[in-house]
Amino acid sequence: SRTVASSSSTTRLTRSATRLLAATMLVVLVPLIAVTPELLRLWVGEEFATRSSFATRLLMVALFANVAARPPLAVIQGRAHPLTLAWVYAGELAFHVPLTLLLVTRWGIAGAAAAAVDAIERTGDGELTAVGRALQIADLDPLRCDHDAAARAPPVGAATGAQVMALQVDGDRLPG
Repeated sequence: SRTVASSSSTTRLTRSATRLLAATMLVVLVPLIAVTPELLRLWVGEEFATRSSFATRLLMVALFANVAARPPLAVIQGRAHPLTLAWVYAGELAFHVPLTLLLVTRWGIAGAAAAAVDAIERTGDGELTAVGRALQIADLDPLRCDHDAAARAPPVGAATGAQVMALQVDGDRLPG
């Protein structure tokens, strides 16, 4: 039927756009993450750079997740019920506000950055679920080429937990 073909085309286009955006952002962000402390020292001075390099790196990871979520977001805006995003965002608040308070209290600016990463990734996951429903697809992962390729690529928002902490290089660690 026309709906199935349209959903299939939209799925392919969403996956292709997401892969292209993710690859482009990796090319831009990986070098920036590597030289973040040096760039911050030049821009804002040694003291601020020492305290904010890790938080800046976390925000770059959040930026990657945010950009990779743009194609699924466009699908939601074009195909889903108008209240879909409102429900996704409202559901996130119940978890995000207490987490932010906890992380900021414990780790200051680095905690705020970690909370931002979590919020952006959680939004991306919610948006992917909404896209799957809008396109009537049970398992939508826009970074995969097809449903049988699950092991070949991480989902959007995969840079969590230990992977985020792996960004702590050159002695740039969470305080405490």
